[in-house]
Amino acid sequence: MKKNTTGAGCPRKAMTHALRYELGLQAERTGTCAITFGAISFPSEAVFNAAADAAIDNRHDMIVSVWADNSCEKPSGYALILRSIGGAEVLEVEPAQLDRSRPLVMVSLDRKRMFFLNERAIVVEAKCDRGGKVERAIRRGKSILDKAAADGSERTVRWEHTRVTVEGDIIKTQND
Repeated sequence: MKKNTTGAGCPRKAMTHALRYELGLQAERTGTCAITFGAISFPSEAVFNAAADAAIDNRHDMIVSVWADNSCEKPSGYALILRSIGGAEVLEVEPAQLDRSRPLVMVSLDRKRMFFLNERAIVVEAKCDRGGKVERAIRRGKSILDKAAADGSERTVRWEHTRVTVEGDIIKTQND
């Protein structure tokens, strides 16, 4: 049986919309073009290197869900590709709800760094000093994302999706 990996039933597309929405970019707020959201299937060092090159070339940081293969219903993790003066850093991150009245943040696996989107949709880094509360916040964050992705409501689908694909050494960016 073949699973649908395109269109409304696609878990990757639903998670991409959920990431965007739950990190604070509702449909009516476009922010700047400093961030791109997406999904990576079949992750490898080459794919992450190509995504980092695309982030640098397109001048966009990236937040992506990472999927082991095309048959998965949920991502195996999340990555932040953060541009810097010297290139780009690829970090494995986890979503967290540190404050119930604010959007989700992304927390590094070592729990020392957290990243959030400011009012202009620019990734901002802060020190993560929440102690033992971080683990609970991460469980809540993952639960919120899963629920939002499964929800499929209109609030998460009214934005232009940009797809970055890698074919050999060629990186293509396409608006849907």
